[in-house]
Amino acid sequence: MTAANTADLTLDELYFRTEQHLIEHGHPRPQRRTVDAAGELKLFGDTQERQYRSLAELGDTNAMNKLGNMLWDQGEFAEAEIWWRRAAELGNTDAMSILGAVHMERGELTEAEHSWRRAADTGHLYAMTDLGIRLKQRGELTDAEHWWRKAVDAGDTNSMSHLGGLHLERGEITQAEHWLRKAADIGETTAMINLGVLLKQRGELTEAEHWWRKAADIGHPNAMIKLGVLLKRRGDLTEAEHWNRKAADTGNRKEVD
Repeated sequence: MTAANTADLTLDELYFRTEQHLIEHGHPRPQRRTVDAAGELKLFGDTQERQYRSLAELGDTNAMNKLGNMLWDQGEFAEAEIWWRRAAELGNTDAMSILGAVHMERGELTEAEHSWRRAADTGHLYAMTDLGIRLKQRGELTDAEHWWRKAVDAGDTNSMSHLGGLHLERGEITQAEHWLRKAADIGETTAMINLGVLLKQRGELTEAEHWWRKAADIGHPNAMIKLGVLLKRRGDLTEAEHWNRKAADTGNRKEVD
């Protein structure tokens, strides 16, 4: 099934959800298509697209993958998926990883796992991370930890955050703090939030506030909410309201503590 034939999502919804999945799990933000002053679609990089297409038709899998990325950015979702599938069939692990995200957002869990596992088996960092997330969702925590540790060993910072979060859920505080600090120190916002949770549970509110504030300043809505709750309980109502409004502006209205 291609993106164009998805029953439950419009193409724009599929674009947005897949883009969000990629961003949240450490992938670079895709460049969206643009429109000129007259409202006409501007196919940026038209010459580059022709070059990618020529190379892709000759069997270059990197060109296939890049062509897929470009077509996706232009809203040509079905053709983008065709090129990613061709690249993946020929062994391109970036294409396998992206297809995993597309399948996941469509609810095609078996296909998503298959794509990620193929890429992870060859050492693809994003695929290891995403496969670990999928396995954790299924309750297979040992296997999830295995893939996150492999990704961390290969230098992936996003998996440090997931590994720390897993230890925190298990109550393994020393290991959790180790990985969460490492990830937070290099800018992982989810790790900052979870480290703040750990510190708050220990009564270290000043440092918890420090990490939530850092994540909130970067733009993470859950950090904004947690910071708002902390400030409200401390009596700093004006600043608490400021952060709650900012969180609401992102579309996140759930109160989290």
